[in-house]
Amino acid sequence: MCTKTLCRMNKAELYEICQKQSKLLDSLNVVNTHTILKYSELQKENKDLHNKILEKSTKINELEKQEEEEMEVNQSIYDSLMRDKKLLEKENSDYHTLELELRNNNKFKLNKIKKLEEEIEEWKDEKDDYDDVEDFMRSNMGTSEFEKLESWWESNVAESVVTEAEVNSDEEFEEYAVTVLQKAFGEDFDEAKSKKVIDGILSKADGDYGTAVGMLTSSLGQ
Repeated sequence: MCTKTLCRMNKAELYEICQKQSKLLDSLNVVNTHTILKYSELQKENKDLHNKILEKSTKINELEKQEEEEMEVNQSIYDSLMRDKKLLEKENSDYHTLELELRNNNKFKLNKIKKLEEEIEEWKDEKDDYDDVEDFMRSNMGTSEFEKLESWWESNVAESVVTEAEVNSDEEFEEYAVTVLQKAFGEDFDEAKSKKVIDGILSKADGDYGTAVGMLTSSLGQ
């Protein structure tokens, strides 16, 4: 084969090789372009995912903060309720203590009266020696002691019988109750404790002043 023919064949092969390389480069460019596009899409998806994570993280932080605030509020409410409970328990204890003191104090005085009544019964056989009961008591007790007893009776028993019709408001009951308690305790009267007792009775009576009067007088043993 002549040299000219060989050159033509080599040029043809070279051209074909160049064509193949060109197509291969085009293919590579297409693949590279597709890869770049895919990479861009992946970057965008990754950014979107990152934003969603940040959004959820922010929401979680907000919820945690809200939960902490609610817990603080609930704790504050609980503490307030516990303080109120302790206060009510103390007031209730003070009320029962004063009620017991009233009962014991009045029981002592009523026992004294009962003893005198029993003595009077024993002295009935002597009644003809006296003009009346007052004369009998003055003679046996002494005028001074009799007058003390008479004064106490008039102040604490005779004048303290009040019906429901005579007390028709909280103010009237409070005025009446203070008078009765002052007479019952004398110098030992405690205004603060009496106020708690009166408020406790009014709360339990719920507008029934007859019941309120009954509760007060029964606490005094009347």
